Amino acid sequence: MAVGPLHVLVSVNSSVAIYTKTGAIAVQPRTLTDWFANVVQRMTIFDPKALYDQHEGRWVLLAVAFQNSPKKSLYLLSISDTADPLGPWKNFALDAMKDGVVDSNFWADFPGLGVDSQALYVTSNQFAFDGGFQYAKIRVISKVGLYSGGAVPFYDFVRMQNADGSMAFTVQPCHTFGAPQAEYLVNTRFPAGKTLTLWRITNPTAATPTLARQEVAVSPYQLAPNAEQNGGAPPLNTGDVRALHAVFRGGTVWTSFTTAHNWGGSNKASVQWCEVNPTAPSVIQQGVYGATGSHSYFPALCPDNNGNMILVFSRSSTTEFGSIYYTGRRASDPLGTLQNSTLLKAGVAHYVGTDSHGRNRWGDYNGIAADPAVARQIWFYSEFASAPNTWATWIGSAFF
Repeated sequence: MAVGPLHVLVSVNSSVAIYTKTGAIAVQPRTLTDWFANVVQRMTIFDPKALYDQHEGRWVLLAVAFQNSPKKSLYLLSISDTADPLGPWKNFALDAMKDGVVDSNFWADFPGLGVDSQALYVTSNQFAFDGGFQYAKIRVISKVGLYSGGAVPFYDFVRMQNADGSMAFTVQPCHTFGAPQAEYLVNTRFPAGKTLTLWRITNPTAATPTLARQEVAVSPYQLAPNAEQNGGAPPLNTGDVRALHAVFRGGTVWTSFTTAHNWGGSNKASVQWCEVNPTAPSVIQQGVYGATGSHSYFPALCPDNNGNMILVFSRSSTTEFGSIYYTGRRASDPLGTLQNSTLLKAGVAHYVGTDSHGRNRWGDYNGIAADPAVARQIWFYSEFASAPNTWATWIGSAFF
């Protein structure tokens, strides 16, 4: 999801659309295959991410493309020429199998997209074509060539390790507000842990940017159970503990992920969130959020420019179909607390959509973005069960 001065861009795994802020369709849904047709053909395109670069007044759309024979993996980037998303865009296809100048035999999955005043930051998990996870990658791309339509030099960091020597997994780059002179990225441990790894990139446009690692202690987290839904089995897949979104604003890093928590009876999928001082580094505040008898999962959060925060998440239970909720906090609220949640869109039917691994897939991630034209307004985007075995999406906005 991305929000600009007048428009809202949203994307799902197969298509992208643009709306006015009053809900009118400005660009009808287009398939990602059609959107990127001038730079790639006959590849599977998936996992889109988007943002509005408030530093430069540009829209950015990212997706990855995969082909098994012959082996091929691409980062696809689309950049608007101006702050108007209805005008021209430029498309780019970057080889995701290259680690800098070195060829690899691994493909990119679950990309992340971050931005600061100097560069774009694309991250991914690299997998062998037979399916096994190998390592995480960070690609640093200077905006100069990318935004002008010229050459697109980049620098890759690969095979990052956490402080205990384990491989970093799903390194999430921040959407950075202000000019902290560093880009922060964050990852959880997998499949459970009690620390976050906080990465710091400086000199992103240099021939060799600098990457530093810090460890931040947080409350323990672990894999959540899949989420029960009204109508019985199969439960909705809740993913894992990976960080799902990250924002640097007002001098701190905010992030959230799904964990397990016992609210009474048995573990339920729940939301874990935290605000981190990256210069200490230390947790300023954190919390686990959910409700007795319900599962809360796939959180995405975003602070406003006053230190208030909004968080969107999926929720279901034995008496509730897959639905969309949001919560948040004012900067003046007690540390570590969120206010009562609000229903954005109720699910109305039982959902079954199992993949080749038998998982009843739901989401993978939700969207959230700050409004660059309205200081306290945050927009968010998620899915709900709209009919039997059918999902649909809904957009909302709020402020605290």
